[in-house]
Amino acid sequence: MEFKGNEESEQYDSLMRTQILAKERLGISLVSFGAPFNATDGNTASALAHIPEIKIWMFKETDVATGKKQLIRAPQLNIESPVHTPNYEKFVTEFPNYEDRAIITIQGHPRSWADNPKRWEDFTKIIQFLKKQNIKFTTPRQLLEAEVI
Repeated sequence: MEFKGNEESEQYDSLMRTQILAKERLGISLVSFGAPFNATDGNTASALAHIPEIKIWMFKETDVATGKKQLIRAPQLNIESPVHTPNYEKFVTEFPNYEDRAIITIQGHPRSWADNPKRWEDFTKIIQFLKKQNIKFTTPRQLLEAEVI
């Protein structure tokens, strides 16, 4: 939980190391940020304020004001229930409560499913279900470039 309880300078340094690595290794500037465990604090907001390339804060948990655009998680609509376990039945049951939203942001942990055939099968079923609903899959960068958020 590097972004909750640490000094602003430590958080800024961590964010900048990531930006530098992304530029060096991937040739891109990252535009979105999401903290491990979604754990952040006021120092996170202050650190992010000094990094104009980051324009989106995913799952912002702190009440501290920020100029970053936000992608908010749908509270009950999760791929995983419990965490790390895709749950097709629960997802399909909750989906009607969120299907009218312009943007649905969903979090998952693929590393936890890759070697487990049942978990991978349930994840695949969720994706197939969303495709049948004509859901468009996109990235935070694509949303930003399309000026949707």
